Amino acid sequence: MEKLDFDKETIDRVKYLVSNHERGGDEDADAVRDADSLAFFEANIPQFVGIYGMEKLEAKIRFMYDRMSEKAKELVKQMKFKEEYQEVVDKVIR
Repeated sequence: MEKLDFDKETIDRVKYLVSNHERGGDEDADAVRDADSLAFFEANIPQFVGIYGMEKLEAKIRFMYDRMSEKAKELVKQMKFKEEYQEVVDKVIR
């Protein structure tokens, strides 16, 4: 970012957001955390299962879901998944 002439304040803010995307901490970091979790549910479950297997999916879903805001959790509850994933999602969130 320095090479692209971003100011120090912007660089520091981006560093903060990247460093805190797992746990949040303020409104912006919470939004990045929610976006990260929503992306997992929306697009990354098949890739995760391909790498780690179905046996690890429940724990990952629990982690990604538990850290989300209530608003983001409501979005996940409205999502539909492939049958084999839907069973695991339902077990964790319902």
